[in-house]
Amino acid sequence: SLLGAIRHQGFIPWDDDADIELARPEYAKLIKVLHEKKSERYPVLDFLEVETSRPYVRIYDSRTVNTSKHNIIHSEGVFLDIFPFDILPETFEERQALKKQLQKEEIRLRQANSRGLSYASSSKQWIFFAKSILWFPAHLMSKGKYFERAKHYNELMQQYNVSDSKVTGFALSFYDSAAFPKEM
Repeated sequence: SLLGAIRHQGFIPWDDDADIELARPEYAKLIKVLHEKKSERYPVLDFLEVETSRPYVRIYDSRTVNTSKHNIIHSEGVFLDIFPFDILPETFEERQALKKQLQKEEIRLRQANSRGLSYASSSKQWIFFAKSILWFPAHLMSKGKYFERAKHYNELMQQYNVSDSKVTGFALSFYDSAAFPKEM
């Protein structure tokens, strides 16, 4: 991808999917169309409508499966992730504070997920085991609150969209360099 070429001088080493990032208004339009044109072959996992562990939208090919390195088979096979670009705070420090707040809220969102132990998902077995135990009380107390928390999370991502900031990006990006000029 272009992102991999720029950031990693080649392929992104751990990436196994394709990503699309859209400005929030275009993102909202696309998600609306995807929901209107429901497809059994390409289901839409929208965290605002389906309990999932990711705060964005994923489309996947239902004829495929994905096997993790721990031989766990996930129902989502070949997939496409769709991320919203929102207005972000101007300064790096403010963006880091927002990201930290969103990371905490993402944990709370995962804990509210009622689908088994999906709240503890991790690529490392020892982390999965630790989360399964340590987060279990919060998971029990959060039962039934997933969609309330998903809505709150979505509002947090968009809180700067009414500001005069000239910076945009996916608020929860792992990379500090993933904040772009709004006029780009």
